[in-house]
Amino acid sequence: MSNSLIAQIQELFEQQKYREVSNIVNSNLEGVESANERKEMLLFSAQSNYFLSRNKQALEDILSCKKLLSEVSSTTEETINVEIQRAKILRRLGEKEKSLHIYDKILKVHQENLDEDTKATIYHNLANLYLEKGTFEQSKTLFEQAIEIDKRNKNEKGLAQSFSGLGGLFFYLGEYDQAIDYYGRSLKIRSKNKDLVGEATILFNLGSTYANMLSEKNALSYLTKAEKIFRKLGHQKGEHTVLDTKARMYYNLKNYASVIKNLRYLQTISAKSITSQNLPMVILLIDSLLQNGESLKADKITDKALEAAKTFDEEKKKLHISEIANLMHLKSQYLFKNEKYESSLNVLEELEKLATLFHDDKSLIAIHFSKSQILYVMGSLSKAKELAQSGFKLSSKHKDPTSIAFLDLLFGIDWKQSNFSECIVSAKELSQYVQINRKPVLDTIIRTLQLAENERHIKSHSREHNLLFEETHIPLFYLDLLSTIYSSKLTLSKLERLVINFKSRNPAAEAQLSPYFLLMLNLIQIEQEEREKFLPSLQNESKLHSLLSRIARKQVLTEDIRENIERIRSQKIVSLHTQMLNLDIIYYSIILGFISKKYLFDFKWSTIVEENQKELVKIKQNLMISFLKDEQEDVRGFEDNISYKNAKLLYGKITQNLFNKIESSNVETKLLLQGIVADLVVRIISLINSGELSGPKTEEAY
Repeated sequence: MSNSLIAQIQELFEQQKYREVSNIVNSNLEGVESANERKEMLLFSAQSNYFLSRNKQALEDILSCKKLLSEVSSTTEETINVEIQRAKILRRLGEKEKSLHIYDKILKVHQENLDEDTKATIYHNLANLYLEKGTFEQSKTLFEQAIEIDKRNKNEKGLAQSFSGLGGLFFYLGEYDQAIDYYGRSLKIRSKNKDLVGEATILFNLGSTYANMLSEKNALSYLTKAEKIFRKLGHQKGEHTVLDTKARMYYNLKNYASVIKNLRYLQTISAKSITSQNLPMVILLIDSLLQNGESLKADKITDKALEAAKTFDEEKKKLHISEIANLMHLKSQYLFKNEKYESSLNVLEELEKLATLFHDDKSLIAIHFSKSQILYVMGSLSKAKELAQSGFKLSSKHKDPTSIAFLDLLFGIDWKQSNFSECIVSAKELSQYVQINRKPVLDTIIRTLQLAENERHIKSHSREHNLLFEETHIPLFYLDLLSTIYSSKLTLSKLERLVINFKSRNPAAEAQLSPYFLLMLNLIQIEQEEREKFLPSLQNESKLHSLLSRIARKQVLTEDIRENIERIRSQKIVSLHTQMLNLDIIYYSIILGFISKKYLFDFKWSTIVEENQKELVKIKQNLMISFLKDEQEDVRGFEDNISYKNAKLLYGKITQNLFNKIESSNVETKLLLQGIVADLVVRIISLINSGELSGPKTEEAY
């Protein structure tokens, strides 16, 4: 009966029905008395479990088989075969040095007893090991030696394996055309010999190669065929590997819905089933769910993965610290987005202990950044700055790209505290990292901040300077207003809070800004009664401001606007502040349909502004004209756009790409923002260019 059982197992093995082989051996092994037959059964079982990627079970089988070899009479050929199988399994388990040692020993001790096919097998397996170690030339030489022997002996099975190995070598080198060629040669042989597992493996390798090239159509063609064969063979590990490769490709293509679809088998996974091997794919699924707006599902899987990670031994934790850190960051971000700031910090505290234990500086850098961000949002600016500074030192030490993010954060913290001297330090540090064409932006920011830092000195320097400063300067915290407008939908309550904030910080500035508040109010859809309640909180500084305010309320006659424009034009000279405000009146009057665009295009800035201020008015006029160009392409007489470009560059950093935000806004908000930008850019430039703003410290800005 035992002989017939061995024959049955052998037949199933040759038919590549590895799962059935494993099941029969498990069910019948204990009832077989013959040590020789048990040895044969265990060898078949070890090889079957190896093909099924049950590597730990395969190792147990082969070690039991090796033990029986010493109890029965065995040939040298049998001993060598068992040792080769053991080396293959150890390689799969990551024990590469042990595997190398076994092959070296076989070549050294049994050189004379090795037939050519066995030599070719060993060369092939050694080539794979050297490939994984990154020793590509040695790997290539060994593959070629194996191919030479197999060609000589017409060993198609060996040729198919070595062609596949060379395909893998060229894949790792990024030479995909060569990889596809060798995989194709291997596939031709395996298909001919009906080697289903080998065929599925090569189809998978071809699919992976095309996936790396982001050639979706070709990748899916091969991967789908591989998936079908693996499913037919009951090879779940192979099937999941195909799905993982599809998911990675779709992730790189930012097709997150398809990532989720292919990783469906992981969505209901239990914590016990999450291993160190599938952890990277679990994280890929979590991130894709987040990108797809399914944060609740992502959080549930994150909790399971963190629970699984707690069961890892210290060695595994150390090996997978980056994945565990990623999970804990995802958890902290979920809590942060749900405004559970303390809980988010607690998760990061746990992660910090783990990273410190394993001296994982890369994770510590990310932790410091996340913690400082949360503290910044919570308003704990001193603690946030302390963490950001330590994180910046650590990232600089390791030349980590997060250094730029830390400097950005430090800039924001100091900006919020009006600590402009420290802002300058951060901006100067940032200038080391930015591209050459962005350096003028930072240089301009540094100059502006230097002047802002000198504000008290300038104001106290003399009454004349004080008046000039107030006349040309909108306060830097005006940026808070812009941020509020483009980051969220403007409501009456938000506008009221802004007004109260401005009044408490600088009543004079609030008075200057009142027309702009009124323009915003005009765009908010509210009842007239509520509007009237809000209006008294705004002040009017002059007749010009009053006119702009009435334009905002749409309580003005076209004749009034024209009369005002003509009155300004008739004057020989007007102040810079008046001229800027007059441009606002013209611009908003055009937007609201009171007058035509020609009033802006024909604005005679050259005759009524002092010589040293002409450029500033021209910049603002060009800006406004550029905002209206959508409707009138041919605007003559303004070919010089250099000043406009410089003004736009200035704004690049300070307002966090506000110009890009403008493009995605609705029409009303877009027009409003454009007008505000025009005003703010010019008024900041006026601080830089005005020769009147001088003082002992001002020179440092240049």
